[in-house]
Amino acid sequence: MKPVCKDEKIALLTDMLNLSVDCIKVIDTAGCLIFMNRSGCETLGVNINETEFGMEWIALLPEAFHRKGRDALKKALSGECSGFRGMSILPDSRKTHWDNMLTPVLDSSGKTTKVFCVSRNITSQVLAEEKLKIISETDPLTGLPNRRALIKHLREVIFKANKFNKKAGVLFIDIDDFKKINDSLGHSAGDELLMQIASDLKK
Repeated sequence: MKPVCKDEKIALLTDMLNLSVDCIKVIDTAGCLIFMNRSGCETLGVNINETEFGMEWIALLPEAFHRKGRDALKKALSGECSGFRGMSILPDSRKTHWDNMLTPVLDSSGKTTKVFCVSRNITSQVLAEEKLKIISETDPLTGLPNRRALIKHLREVIFKANKFNKKAGVLFIDIDDFKKINDSLGHSAGDELLMQIASDLKK
């Protein structure tokens, strides 16, 4: 059997990486991109025939995620696996969320020579999480924030007030004789009143 030469092995590995739907990148110890698979190039708008990239990896990330990216890369260069969630706006204006995993490639002495980065599209997962959060913090009848949302927001307000030595207030709005409406006209009438008040509050 004819042995496979080094160039053939590299070509085979490249073909395999190009089949992946994930954005796969190889970063050198200076933080520069030395390889990106086809999916990554197409997603980020980089020339798919590029063979010598050289651009700074962090520049491919939106500015809001540069700090997270630098921290993750620094950790990977120190020999530890790291990761962070990011987001980007694709050329077609779609907002896309990514789960980025950075794995150090070590030599025989345990020194990091490169970093292998896999970015997985988790947009569907993030949208589902956001939808569940909205459902869990919204009253289904009125569409207003519920008690859970109130407690969460109140904690944040109190924390900020204490941190900056400020005061905070809570306004209570009560509906007079609401029980009488439910008892005399029925719960459906009470629900209608609540929805009308909620609509007025939103305005």
